[in-house]
Amino acid sequence: MSMLMKLLQLILFLLLSQFLYAQKWVYDISENKFDGDSKYAYVIGTGDKFPYNTPRLYVNYFIDEKSLNIYIAKGGYSGCPNNLIYVIFEGEDQKYIFNASSNSENDIWFFKESLNTYSSSISFFDMFEKMKAYKTMYVRLVNDCYQTDLIFSLNGSSPAINFVAAEYIADYETAQIEILKKEIEDKKLKDEEQEVIKTKEQKILGGAKLKAKTAYACSFYPATNSTTIINTLTKGEEVIIQYFNKDYYILINSTSVQIGEKKYFIKSSGIVNSSIEVIE
Repeated sequence: MSMLMKLLQLILFLLLSQFLYAQKWVYDISENKFDGDSKYAYVIGTGDKFPYNTPRLYVNYFIDEKSLNIYIAKGGYSGCPNNLIYVIFEGEDQKYIFNASSNSENDIWFFKESLNTYSSSISFFDMFEKMKAYKTMYVRLVNDCYQTDLIFSLNGSSPAINFVAAEYIADYETAQIEILKKEIEDKKLKDEEQEVIKTKEQKILGGAKLKAKTAYACSFYPATNSTTIINTLTKGEEVIIQYFNKDYYILINSTSVQIGEKKYFIKSSGIVNSSIEVIE
């Protein structure tokens, strides 16, 4: 074998080794007396524009602050307005969209959870789940003056993400459980309220005596089709009534007028609905 062939093989081996290393996820703890300790993980990807053809995808968790960020370094200029990050996972057709912020040097693309902005966005928790489930992550960085496409290997991402984001994932799952508990409790309370309302309506329609207050200075009549006013009650006066139909109640008693054995009728519009209480 000629020296030239051996040299070419060596170069090819070195290039292949560099490529394989570039696709390997690296994770560890960074200790800093000033900023506090943090966990980090990253993988070197490939880009379509020189000199940004070795971008890095980072996941950082700051232990003391209990905060997490995800960003892309060496991916290109992020100093123009309207930074967006598009993500597609190999094996899915769905394209996810994230707003992005930058740093003072305009060379970092920070992912922002934009759940209220784009229906096609996802939480960091769901993003981690997909990163652990798929083999490749395709990324497009876009702003008003720049665009580039990047590819990151996700092989080996599971242990890296579990190491870095374990606390974040646990806190997220706990929060989701609490949200679910609250939703269940709220539904239970709502169902109970609806049952109370239903029972109350059944009692009202069944002819139970009711205590209520008048909505305005309203009159009562000897019959529902009569225009003869027997007397007028004051606004806010407490009355005892009984359901007759959707337009009228039977007036049984009132604070200002003694009704006796006679049957009189008061318009339902003259009663404050929220004040009605079933008394028997």
